[in-house]
Amino acid sequence: LILPGCGKSETTIPECNVVNPIDELGWLKDVKNSLTNCTCQISILQGKYRGKTVFYIMNTDPVCNSVFHVILWDCNGDVVKEYKPGLFDTYSQEVELVDNIYTCTD
Repeated sequence: LILPGCGKSETTIPECNVVNPIDELGWLKDVKNSLTNCTCQISILQGKYRGKTVFYIMNTDPVCNSVFHVILWDCNGDVVKEYKPGLFDTYSQEVELVDNIYTCTD
């Protein structure tokens, strides 16, 4: 299902039954609202893991160093997988970035 949009087509995410997950998934909206005073750019990303839609937070600021740590959540906010420091290569092979759905910068 593709809905007309202003500049960007919006597609329903079948597993989540939403078009705009950052506003339509209550738990993800809470995550977004918890990101405040972001001295480094922090993003909420939508990706694919083993063919399923996932969401995760990542430091996307090229000038800020941080320890790699990513937790993948499904549409219900349940943890799918956790990538601890040192597992960036595994993450890179297993997770496909689909979209940056929110970025916190202050």
